[in-house]
Amino acid sequence: PVEFQFGNKESITRALNVSKANVVVLITDLLHIAKKREREVEHAKIITDACTEAGTNHVILCSNNFAECGPQAANHLGSKGEMEAYLKKESGIACYTILRPGSFFENFDDPVNMNPLKRGNLSD
Repeated sequence: PVEFQFGNKESITRALNVSKANVVVLITDLLHIAKKREREVEHAKIITDACTEAGTNHVILCSNNFAECGPQAANHLGSKGEMEAYLKKESGIACYTILRPGSFFENFDDPVNMNPLKRGNLSD
């Protein structure tokens, strides 16, 4: 396996060079790793810059459906818009894809979202 550390550009560059990755799927972790919006955006920029330097052909960014229009107070929404803008305008990555999922199924079995699966339906 090829390992790297979020926020550590040297380890990311090394991982890209060892793996010879042509495509990178960029998924950040605001809640557990970054903990702050600014740090999540910084992690995305570091990974994107390392991809540019390593000659990665394609970056796929996992964003969210409110990246451009979500409330800025919702850190996990606004940070994705910043990441998208960086990837599009500043990164130098010529080929990219931005995925904007509205939710993931695991969110339906999450105490933060009031565990709708445990209630027996998703329509409430």
